[in-house]
Amino acid sequence: MKTITFIMGDPDPKKHSIRFDLQSIEKIEEDGAVAVEAPAWTRNFKPSFYVPNPIGSASKTLRVTIEEL
Repeated sequence: MKTITFIMGDPDPKKHSIRFDLQSIEKIEEDGAVAVEAPAWTRNFKPSFYVPNPIGSASKTLRVTIEEL
């Protein structure tokens, strides 16, 4: 299974949500092995993650994990 974990920060309040931008990539796992260095494609990858206001307003950072099913 492939897994990637993003650390999202810099909360930016919007009208009905809070936008978090990529701070770092915590880990990338592929077939049980943890990659120490992020692959080259992640250098230009700048995702944002939106969270509804009631939940996101109290957060400073988010950890977002994506798994291949």
